[in-house]
Amino acid sequence: MAGDSSQTRVAAGTGQTDSTPFSGSRMTPLANDEMVFHYQPQVDLETGDLVGAEALVRWNHGAFGLQPPQRFLRVARKPAHC
Repeated sequence: MAGDSSQTRVAAGTGQTDSTPFSGSRMTPLANDEMVFHYQPQVDLETGDLVGAEALVRWNHGAFGLQPPQRFLRVARKPAHC
């Protein structure tokens, strides 16, 4: 994939959908243990107490690096027969 000349990257913050095809298999990131979780604390601003945490998932793609959900969720949501 890294050497595939058909890859298109769109600048961050442009609001454009990146059409970069990732893997043909949706199971690849799971099988390769490429899903990374980041935990964001939730704090009560009045007391400063930790009241929870939000789990943020990223795909650590071998060729494209750390990917936010908007780059891979549309592929993950497709029915398996598509």
